[in-house]
Amino acid sequence: MPVVRDISDYNERLWWQSDLPVNEGCSLRGSCANPDAWLEVRKQSIPPAPQPPSQLKEWVLEPGSEPDKAPTFHSTISLLTPAETREHQTLSARIVSLRTERAAALAQDLFSDNSGTGDELARAEERWRFLEARRVVAFDADPERVAL
Repeated sequence: MPVVRDISDYNERLWWQSDLPVNEGCSLRGSCANPDAWLEVRKQSIPPAPQPPSQLKEWVLEPGSEPDKAPTFHSTISLLTPAETREHQTLSARIVSLRTERAAALAQDLFSDNSGTGDELARAEERWRFLEARRVVAFDADPERVAL
């Protein structure tokens, strides 16, 4: 595209001085390299976007490395390892089985649980609650994370 040097070549397009972005990279009336220039525009040197803190690395989808695009992030993530995910699924089925066994034992012994399923069930439920709390974690659940 050729450089336009005459205002009449802009074909009815008006450029008001007050609308021009006078800042770094743009100067008016010879205030930069060319003292005879009414308007001088230079290519900007934009530094790269900072890297997100290490605490946010797993949350960030797009780091916002383009100046006109804001960073994007996951609203929720899972903190479970693949092994913990399998354990969580297995525990769900195991808890149902233990509850069934316990109900049968209680019915047989008229409300006294001598089968030992009560302790195992309590441990399984506790472990399941721990894994469930880490299975889906919301970004805004931690104020420190939001502040970062």
